[in-house]
Amino acid sequence: MNKKLLSILVILAFMFALSCEKEEEPTVEENMTTLDELATLVDEDMEMAFEGEALDVMTCLGNLMEISDTLGFSLPLKKSAEATITFRNYYNAWIPLPDDGPFDFQRKVGTYTWNAEHQGWVIHQNDPNDKIIIIFPSAGHLSTTNDVTLTFYAFEQVEITEVDPIWGTETWYEPSKIKADLYLDNDKLIDIDFVATWDQSNGEPTGMEIELYIKPFTFSGGFSVEGTTISINAALNRDDTKIVSGDITITFKTDSRENLAKIEGYLQYRIVKLDGEVDIAAIEELEEPTVEQLNEYVNLTIYNYPGESKIADIELYLDENDEIDIQLKFTDGTTVPASDYFDAILEAIENRINEFEGGNI
Repeated sequence: MNKKLLSILVILAFMFALSCEKEEEPTVEENMTTLDELATLVDEDMEMAFEGEALDVMTCLGNLMEISDTLGFSLPLKKSAEATITFRNYYNAWIPLPDDGPFDFQRKVGTYTWNAEHQGWVIHQNDPNDKIIIIFPSAGHLSTTNDVTLTFYAFEQVEITEVDPIWGTETWYEPSKIKADLYLDNDKLIDIDFVATWDQSNGEPTGMEIELYIKPFTFSGGFSVEGTTISINAALNRDDTKIVSGDITITFKTDSRENLAKIEGYLQYRIVKLDGEVDIAAIEELEEPTVEQLNEYVNLTIYNYPGESKIADIELYLDENDEIDIQLKFTDGTTVPASDYFDAILEAIENRINEFEGGNI
């Protein structure tokens, strides 16, 4: 064989070997450290979510609407700037829904500008004639600096009419389209693009897609319903960092979607990913199942993310009180109660919510 050709082949083989060489997988101790870090990461992410400018601005808008709610949004926020608000209040603030009847978007189009002297809104109807613009101060109802602009480009609803043989007929409205954004000066704090479809006979959602930005977080997701299956996908990013992502399929036994059959898919948070399935229908068919039998139908594994190397399997076991609990089985066979890691995460979440709501959850 030509020596030059042989040399080239040797070099190519060497380069191929290098490209196929896998990075050394983390040790069990390193994987345990990864799980220990989750509670700290959850706490940091929740702190940033609850202390952003967007929340402060929407709280201020709620205070102004309490003084003069000319649009009929009835934002349920406290009047006092010092008072706390609940997470539900915050949710209702950026997707405000009218209390009674459908919201007539076309009748409300125009510009609404806060007037501190008169403690009310200066209204320019039909200017513009295709959107609702709300201009107000971020510093409170006495401020004369209107530095916030909230614009609704679209707000549509569908009428739901449910007929119950006992309770009679009930009618209400659900949002089918929302498009809006909010700026503080020239800085975008909120942007939402939301569409949904509903079963108008019972008010159950049949499909939904949402793109939501609340500085510095971007959330995208949706779900669809088809026959016995509900498919859900979601992703939450902070700037260029992927915080959460998931793709889950929920299967029911019948089209009525009342009895679960199987849940499968993955859920990722920061540096870990949970992947697998739980065959609920098979478990329900077991009579007085043993832990071993249950584990045949609970197939869940935690991986490093984005490396995808295995951290541990999730298993059921009998604790010292002969009660079924959850444990993690690491790659070397070591088992640790799941509560050793997850209790700290739940505590971090609870503490942040308590702090945010002033201890009134």
